[in-house]
Amino acid sequence: MNSEAILEKLREIYGEKLCNPIRTNVRVSEAPASGKTIFEFAPGSPGSEDYRELIRKIEGNNNLFK
Repeated sequence: MNSEAILEKLREIYGEKLCNPIRTNVRVSEAPASGKTIFEFAPGSPGSEDYRELIRKIEGNNNLFK
């Protein structure tokens, strides 16, 4: 089973509770070495955007970080 099939199965099971996958990028892995969060280190990176979306979903507040 490939990653797309696994993601589809998770969407079937969890529906709206499931967030989009957090995209991997070098900036996400570099942030801890700099002693900063991804939001401080690379706020416009795809990874930081994905983490913001995850927090919005958990909090149930689409207006966070706007």
